[in-house]
Amino acid sequence: METTFQTEDLQSYIYDQLQSLRVEIFKYDEVAAECQKARQTNEHLNKQLEAQKEHGEKLDERIKSLCQSEADLRAHSSRLELELNGLKDKALDFDSEPPDLEREIIGLRGQLRKAEDDLQVAVEKLNTAEGLRQREESATASWKVRLSHVL
Repeated sequence: METTFQTEDLQSYIYDQLQSLRVEIFKYDEVAAECQKARQTNEHLNKQLEAQKEHGEKLDERIKSLCQSEADLRAHSSRLELELNGLKDKALDFDSEPPDLEREIIGLRGQLRKAEDDLQVAVEKLNTAEGLRQREESATASWKVRLSHVL
C-alpha cells in the first residue's frame, strides 16, 4: 500500500507542478502580448511625432516666407509713400499741368492703398500661420509627453 500511496502523491505533485507551469506560461503569454502592443503603440506614436515635427517645420518655413513678404510689402509701401511725397513737392515747385499731376497722384494713392491691402492680407496670413505653429508645438509637446509615458 505504501508504494501506491507514494505513486499517488507523486502523480498529484507532478499534476500540481504542471498546473502551476501552465499558469506561468499563460501569464508569460499575456505579458508578451502586452509588450508587443506597447511596441506597436510606441512605433505609431513615433511616426505621429515625426509627422508633427515635419508639419511644424513646414509651418515655420511658411511663417518665414510670410514675414519676408510682409517686410517686402512694407518697403514697397514706404517707397510709394516717398514717391508720392516727392511728386507732391514737385507739383508745388513746378508749374506743371495740374490734371496730369493729379492723375499721377491718384494713381500712386491707388498703388499705395493696394500695397497697404496686400500688407494687411500678409499680416493676417502670418497671424494665422503663427497660430497654427503654436498649436502644432503644443501638439508636439503633448505627443512627447505621451511618448515618454509609453517608454
